[in-house]
Amino acid sequence: MIGHFFGGNSTGDIVHLNVSGVKMSTRRSTLGLCPDSVLAKQFNDPKWNSDGGSTSVRNWPNEKVVEWAQSVEGIPKHTVAVLRRESITGAELLAMEKQDFKDMGIHRTGTLALLMNATNELKRLHLKNREVFVEQSPYCFGKIIDQLRIRSLLQAQGVDTPPPGPFIRDSEEERCKKVLDYYFPGDLSDFIRPAVRFSIGSSECESTENPFAPKPKFSFGSTRTGGFSTRTGGFSTGTAAFSFGGNAN
Repeated sequence: MIGHFFGGNSTGDIVHLNVSGVKMSTRRSTLGLCPDSVLAKQFNDPKWNSDGGSTSVRNWPNEKVVEWAQSVEGIPKHTVAVLRRESITGAELLAMEKQDFKDMGIHRTGTLALLMNATNELKRLHLKNREVFVEQSPYCFGKIIDQLRIRSLLQAQGVDTPPPGPFIRDSEEERCKKVLDYYFPGDLSDFIRPAVRFSIGSSECESTENPFAPKPKFSFGSTRTGGFSTRTGGFSTGTAAFSFGGNAN
């Protein structure tokens, strides 16, 4: 279930983002769906493919875990000995919950409280150190992330047709265009917000109008509402109306 939310079948390789104070999380592979985009190249940088170097909690060997436990005030020697005996690593420590410590033979309530408090703080610091700060509009950047997630889900289901572009509030249109142009310059912007193409006669037209915006009213009748119309089907540019046959609604 969680894997589907992040746009894939695994919860591994999750990137935690701080977008101007708003927390977001997604998979690195989702960020890299468009390989030529600035966004993909940023997260393909080797520094994002590592886990913080040798000092990262996840890379701690058992000796480092034991050293950490010894530094926690109130943790008895018996508990430290259990962590050494079980050869607990940093990656395992970050994944452990209270029941896991009980299963290893640590049952005293006070000791469990101290151990959980210390490990939760360690998890918080580990997450903070792995968080990537993005100085962009949370609204606009969030739209990009949501669109990438949708494309990832469709690809996983074998659907090649790109989804329609996201709905953008009029007040955010200019700002979001700048954010999109930064991460997906030029024609790459179609990857997030594909242009809507339609034909009029022999000419092909292109519109970036949001496909989720309110639709124009239709008219059914022979009344000409502007632009051009026909008895069997038409299109009005003078007003926001189409004409098809009988009277306008």
